[in-house]
Amino acid sequence: MTPESICPKLIALDLDGTLLNSAGKLSERSLKAIAGLKAKGTRLVLCTGRPPRYIKMLADELELADLVVAYNGAAIVNLTKQTADYRHQLSRAEALELLRVMRHSHPEAMAGMETHHGWYLDEQLYAIRKPQLLARNLALPDGYGELESFITNAVIKVFFRHPDIAAETLSHAIKDLGLYATWSSPYLLEVMATKVNKQEAIAHLAEQYDFAQHQVAAFGDQNNDKELISWAGFGVAMANASEELKSAADFVTSSNNEDGVARVLEAWL
Repeated sequence: MTPESICPKLIALDLDGTLLNSAGKLSERSLKAIAGLKAKGTRLVLCTGRPPRYIKMLADELELADLVVAYNGAAIVNLTKQTADYRHQLSRAEALELLRVMRHSHPEAMAGMETHHGWYLDEQLYAIRKPQLLARNLALPDGYGELESFITNAVIKVFFRHPDIAAETLSHAIKDLGLYATWSSPYLLEVMATKVNKQEAIAHLAEQYDFAQHQVAAFGDQNNDKELISWAGFGVAMANASEELKSAADFVTSSNNEDGVARVLEAWL
């Protein structure tokens, strides 16, 4: 299957490692291709593991802020109106048990979490992230310390980072909890409620807009894109994607540093 063989009505775009280059920037070629498709009436949706606060600037630049998929599908957000449809969340009990199990299995794993009322890091991860956030002029977390003390209600996402153990290996410790575990980088494990993934969120949007599955195209590069790339009528993996994702895709484009997304989008202009 080639890009020329289809004409998608809905296009889901991952950000890091996909639409953005390795410097985290959008290319002029991508901006032009997206603007052209929007002018034709094609619906484009940013679909990322990022929280809304790290999507808004890019969404505004692309004029796609009215609808984005955040937290790997846990929320569908209108950044313009600042409203969100939280699809599925971890209950307080699930979040507490998740932290307990991970700390028992891998006590050196650092952790953080996203909730409705803010985001939080444990002391170890805060010590690492604080200088990085300040250097990029980004907001510091709403609190740091013992994460359990900040869990008062449902939790959107809990994430773990270990100095020596890859995310996939870390995920084995929590496999019996029945939660959704994924990773957008090799050493960052992200854990959400059972039904959360990008595919579920995009399928929901496709149904809302009355688009068939075969009219949906999706782009990605990592494990957290796998369900979506497999499900989409036309799933595109980047040349820099994991081998597992490439196997699931209908088409492999050039890398995120070679305008891989734009090269495919241009076929639909």
